[in-house]
Formats: sequence, structure tokens, C-alpha cells
Amino acid sequence: MSNKFVKILTVCALILVVPFIVVATAITLNQAVTVKVGVDAIFNSAVADYVENAGVKISINGEVFSANGENASFSKNVKKGNNVTIAIETNEYEFTGLMEGDKNGNAVNPDEGKTNIYTIKADKDLNFAAIFDASKYFDVSFKYTIDGINIQDKDRIELNVDGENIYKTETGYAVKAGENITLSYRVVGYNLNSWSENGQTIEVSNWTSRTVKVDSALDVVADFSIIKYTVRYDGAETTEIVEFNKSLKDIGALKNYKEGEGWKKLISWEYNGKTYQYATFGKVTEEINLTPVYKSQASSYTIKTSRPGLNNCILTYNIADGRFVENAENKYYNFSNITVGGHKYNILDGVIDSTERKQFEAYLMTNTISNVKSEWTLKYNIKLKSTYGINTEEITLDKNTNVYSTTLLKLLKLENNKEISKIEVSFPTSENKIIVTGTECFYLTVAEILDKVELQSGSENIFDIVIL
Repeated sequence: MSNKFVKILTVCALILVVPFIVVATAITLNQAVTVKVGVDAIFNSAVADYVENAGVKISINGEVFSANGENASFSKNVKKGNNVTIAIETNEYEFTGLMEGDKNGNAVNPDEGKTNIYTIKADKDLNFAAIFDASKYFDVSFKYTIDGINIQDKDRIELNVDGENIYKTETGYAVKAGENITLSYRVVGYNLNSWSENGQTIEVSNWTSRTVKVDSALDVVADFSIIKYTVRYDGAETTEIVEFNKSLKDIGALKNYKEGEGWKKLISWEYNGKTYQYATFGKVTEEINLTPVYKSQASSYTIKTSRPGLNNCILTYNIADGRFVENAENKYYNFSNITVGGHKYNILDGVIDSTERKQFEAYLMTNTISNVKSEWTLKYNIKLKSTYGINTEEITLDKNTNVYSTTLLKLLKLENNKEISKIEVSFPTSENKIIVTGTECFYLTVAEILDKVELQSGSENIFDIVIL
């Protein structure tokens, strides 16, 4: 091989080697302009397990890294001399700042008008620490007592806690600090007695909910008392206090109440226009006034009283038609009313007022009848025309006049006139006359005068009396 040829090969080799050196140099220069930017996520505290979706996101020039409460480090290579943007997003964590180097470094100022975006010139390798504190949650306990006793009635007492950022825990609720929550209750058959928050009594009024801001742990206790109703029976004379929703059957006295005694038999109870048997008694949810309904086991009832002219007057009350029948002749009086048990019952033509019959019979069937008072009124219109000397007088007998005990002279107010020696009574429609002389004048009763004639109903019965 000639020297010339060797030189040519040498030149060619140099030509091939030079580009390679250039390429290698370019690659080395490119690596030299890249710097590393790192961010350490530092958590001072972690949220509780019950908090959902808690965590942070750290973006380095658009590349997003995530952490969920445990310390972590993230980094990205960027071109030297360029700006790098670091952005922070949190959920259930509070971002407290971006520090140079580590958590003890100087704070980095965020971009103007921003709180969690940082633009930094990357002229060398950089490292930052992003510091996070877990959002604060407070324990909230909402419970109740019944008359101060820690007992439960889950069927009729319900407590509710509503609002944002609330989690149910084993002991109650966890509520994010600063949240407004609504405490409410729903009860059936209870009244709210008192309400306390952290031992402080809150005035009780007619509210069923209350809004509270949670700035600390909160212990709420509501105290309820069961509503009690009065149940009246035995003609409203007997009462028992019964708790809400208790069965009327719990009043044992009602089961065989007054049943089968004497002539009466309890067949049902009435309340608010409805009829109940003991077996159909429901639960007490309001004030109740039970009226016993009886069926007579007898056809009549005997009542002792008195009337004008008869101290021992026996009346028979017939159950079938509500009529009173007197056991002795009664010529002059109508039975107008009877008072038993302090109540006056009106009588018309011997029959008790239909609107009061039920009450009257119920009383008869459940009480021993004594101290009966009765009132009687004259059946007839009677007018007396009397002449004594030059004086004449007309008297119409009052309907309540006792003709058996009232003397004629007393009626005429002459009972003290000892000069009277003769009384002559005549009746226009009868030839019978009554002539009384001497002391008998002072004992002549109105009944003795009426006995001499047949009185007329519906018209005046006029007697002419001459006194000498």
C-alpha cells in the first residue's frame, strides 16, 4: 500500500470520527440543562378513618402526585432556568405552607392573589416541603333520658343530627369544626322536659329542632317525660292516670266493673259516641271519659219519697217505658220532678224526660237510692171567692199549695180571728155545700173542701166562701 493511499484512509477516518464526537458532545450538553424539583408532603396529623376521600394532590408543572395522610416525596426533572409551577389541592386537610428545603425552611410566597399556587425559577435542583394539618373534627353526643333516667324507647323517641361533614361514630357523631348542625327530635306520647348542652341548660320552648355551631366537643342531653292522661269512669266520679299508649285493659277495675250486681248488668262502655266492649278497648292517646251502659235485669225499681198528703209515698219506676206509678190514690197532684244523686229529673205525665232517662237509669243501677226529693203540683186550677163582712177577696191557689195541710182560714189570713163562727162553702156546679161552725172553722183544710165536688180539668174550679 502506498503512503498516499494510507493518508487518504486516515483522512476518511478523521472525517467519520469528528461527527461522532460532535454528537456525543451535544448529548452531554443536553443533560446538563435539566434540574430536579422535589416536593415532600409532610402531614402533622392524619384524619380519622371514618372521614371519606381524605387526601392531598401536589402538581409539579402539571404532573399530579397524590398522598393520603402519610409522608411522601415527589419530584420531576425540569429544564434549568425555566419557571416551575407547584399547585396544592386538599380534601379534609388544611395546607399550612410551602417551605424551602424541609419543614423547618423559609416559607415560600404564593403567587399574587393565590394561596396554594407557587411559580419558582428552577435554576438549580430544588426541594420543598408542603405542610398539612388534618381538618379538625369534634365529637358530638346527642342522647336522651326519660324523667332523668337513662332508658330508651326507640319506637317513640327519635333523635337526628343533620348538616355537612358529619360522620356517625361508635359513640355518637364526628362533626367538622365550625360546621352548623341541626339537632332535632321526634316523639310520640312524650313531652320535652329539658335540654342541656355541655351541662348548660337551654330554655325549653315549643321547638323540636335547634341549630348549633360546633366549635368544640358537644354533649347534648334531652330529657322527656311520658304524657299521662286521665281516664274517667263510674259516671266520671272515678279517675285513673294512665300513661300514653297503655291499654285501657290495664285498668283492671274495668274488667268486671259493676257487672251482675242486683238488677243491673254492664253490657258496654260509651266514649265519643262509640260503643266499646272490654275486649275491644284500645290504647290511651287522649283524655277519656267512659260512660257505662247497663242492661236491666229487672222490670221495675221501687223508690220511696213523700208528697202532699202522704209521707210514705211509694213510686214504682217501670224500666220498659220510663213511667212512675204511685201505689196510693192521688187525687190532686201531678208528679213534676224527682231529685236523686243531686240531680233533678223532670217528669211529665208520670214519665221521665227522655233526654235524661239514660242517665237516671244508670244512676239507679249503680247506687243505693236514699234521700230522694220529689216535687208535686196541683192538677187543677182552683179559685176561692171569699166574703167576710163587707170585704171580698179572690185567691187562686198556687200550684205548690199543700191542700192537705193548709187550712182555709190560713189561706185567707184569718186564722187568728177568733170572732169567726161559721164558714159556708158552695160550688157553682154542685148542690153540695160545706157548712162548718164553731172551732171546726179553724181546722177546715182546703182538701176537705175539694173532696166535696168533682173537679174539672182544663178550666177554673171556683168556690164561693162566706165567712160569718
